Amino acid sequence: MRANVYLKKNEDKRIRQGHPWIFSNEIKTCEGLYEDGDIVDVYDHKKKYIGSGYFNSHSLIAIRILTRENVAINRFFFQSKILKALQYREKITGEKDAFRVIFGESDHLPGLIVDKYKSFLVVQFLTLGIEKFRYDIIDILKELFDPEGIILRNDSSFRKLEGLKQEKIILGGIKNENKDIIIEEGNIKFKVDLWEGQKTGFFLDQRDNRDYFSALSLSGKGLDCFCYSGAWGMRDTEASEVTFLDSSESAISLVRINAELNSKIDNIKVRKEDVFEFLSSNITRGETFDWIVLDPPAFVKNKKSIKKAIYRYRELNLKAMKLLKEGGILITCSCSYNLKEDTFTRLIKEASIEVNKEIRVIACGNQAKDHPVLISMPESKYLKCFFLQIL
Repeated sequence: MRANVYLKKNEDKRIRQGHPWIFSNEIKTCEGLYEDGDIVDVYDHKKKYIGSGYFNSHSLIAIRILTRENVAINRFFFQSKILKALQYREKITGEKDAFRVIFGESDHLPGLIVDKYKSFLVVQFLTLGIEKFRYDIIDILKELFDPEGIILRNDSSFRKLEGLKQEKIILGGIKNENKDIIIEEGNIKFKVDLWEGQKTGFFLDQRDNRDYFSALSLSGKGLDCFCYSGAWGMRDTEASEVTFLDSSESAISLVRINAELNSKIDNIKVRKEDVFEFLSSNITRGETFDWIVLDPPAFVKNKKSIKKAIYRYRELNLKAMKLLKEGGILITCSCSYNLKEDTFTRLIKEASIEVNKEIRVIACGNQAKDHPVLISMPESKYLKCFFLQIL
């Protein structure tokens, strides 16, 4: 028997419109016995059923809705959801080598992330509620994919917010000394470290934007900032020279490996340096580029840090604009949900005015199709990518 949760008056509208999160301050009462992570049934103040989801009293997001139908939440339920998510990827994205199979709330499976890298899976259980179904979900994934191995990358800081410990676990098929594989994107090979790599090993969410970038066939000198594994710069097959820039030694090592994999070692430069400092020193030297990619980590971690983050984004874009030749291309990104698209657009405009350069928008991109956006959940759309030209 599931516990019943009743919302305060007028707190049900957003949920009925499809948003899956219920915050702790929207709850009036809870009837019945439950433990954190258990499934509960949610009702409005008139005791009309809204949906069912898992409850965590220690989280600001107290309930995450799994279904709007009063059905059993069991192995069959999760099998059906995972199968639907896979069918969507097979039909819409067509990706086979590496793609996101499950994107949490966007696939009606809050807290679950599953990425496929060739015959391996990387899985993240980010919430207490989904963690309770861990063994069923792993069994379902084994049945559907028959993977060589599965890595649980439960090292995300999000787990702390749910009262969960951070951990990494290998579930067969992967030797301790070899947790990386080679994938292909646009006929370019990339080494992916499934164990220590950023995110789950590769930035799959930028794939569609990198495809567009590759199709531009930009020539001349390029600069790939915050490059990580070099996924942007490696996709440009026409550049005469590309400089890869990152402050991480492991990232720089990965770029060198990927350059060798793709026989690009002769036309690249690799620099371990702070991006802001590199851009400033190059402005002083007067060196210019034909294209620059800015794909930084999230500067906005929460609403409190927005003001400081806006300054950093503006300065970053301003410096890059100074280094671009006339007609040069700037690809600038933000993966911070809390930095809204209109704010991002405004700070780019302000940067262009300060450097006295006119900017033309070539294209605007978002996250790849295997990271779908729910119209009812603005938080599911986080990635912004602008392709700009200096006039």
